[in-house]
Amino acid sequence: MVGVYSTTEKAVIRNHVSYICRKQHCADTLVLYLNSPTRNDGTMLLWDANLNGIADLKERYSVNELLADLAGCRATRVLLFVDQSYSGVLSKRLSNSQKHLNVVLVQGPAWHNHPYQNQRLSHGEDGSNWSLISSTTCLLDHLGQVEGISHRLESRAALLNVTLAGAPCNATPPLTDSEMRREYQGCQNLPTALWHQKYRRTN
Repeated sequence: MVGVYSTTEKAVIRNHVSYICRKQHCADTLVLYLNSPTRNDGTMLLWDANLNGIADLKERYSVNELLADLAGCRATRVLLFVDQSYSGVLSKRLSNSQKHLNVVLVQGPAWHNHPYQNQRLSHGEDGSNWSLISSTTCLLDHLGQVEGISHRLESRAALLNVTLAGAPCNATPPLTDSEMRREYQGCQNLPTALWHQKYRRTN
C-alpha cells in the first residue's frame, strides 16, 4: 500500500510529510489523521518498537516536530483530523502561528465540552463522523453540522469550501463522476502554463 508507514518508523513518517510539503505542486490537499496516545504536552506516542515499555525519543512525535514538518507547507490546505487527547496544545500553537496559515485543525465535539479541549470523553462519542465524508461531501457543510464547530473554523472557511479531494463545493452545474475523477481525484497532470506561472511567482 502506497503512502502507509508503520508508526514505528518516526523518521520515515516525518520525511514523507516534509517531502510532500516542500515539493512544489505535490499536493493540493494534505490530510493527516492523528489518532494515537499522547502525553499531556500533546506529544504523540508511537509504537514501542524495542518493547522496553519506555517512550524513547524515536517513539515520540512532539508538537514541535509536527509543526516544523508542516511549516510553510506548499499544499493549498492541510487538514489535521485530530482524534486524540490533549489536542488543545496543538490547537493553541496553530492559532498563534504565522507559518501555518493553511493548516486547519478539525476536532470532534467530544473535546468541545471540556474547557481546555484536552480530554476525550469516551471512545465512540465523536459526532463529527469523519468516516461518513464521501468524495463529494463539502467539508464546510459537513463540519457546520457539528454544533459549535462553525464559529471556531470561521476564519478558515475558504480553505474548507471544498471536498476532501479539493473539488469546489456546490459547483454549477454539478460535476459529474468522471469530471471528479479526471480533475480532482488521484494523480493529476499539471498544465505547463501553470508550472510556468507558479514558478515565476516563487522566483
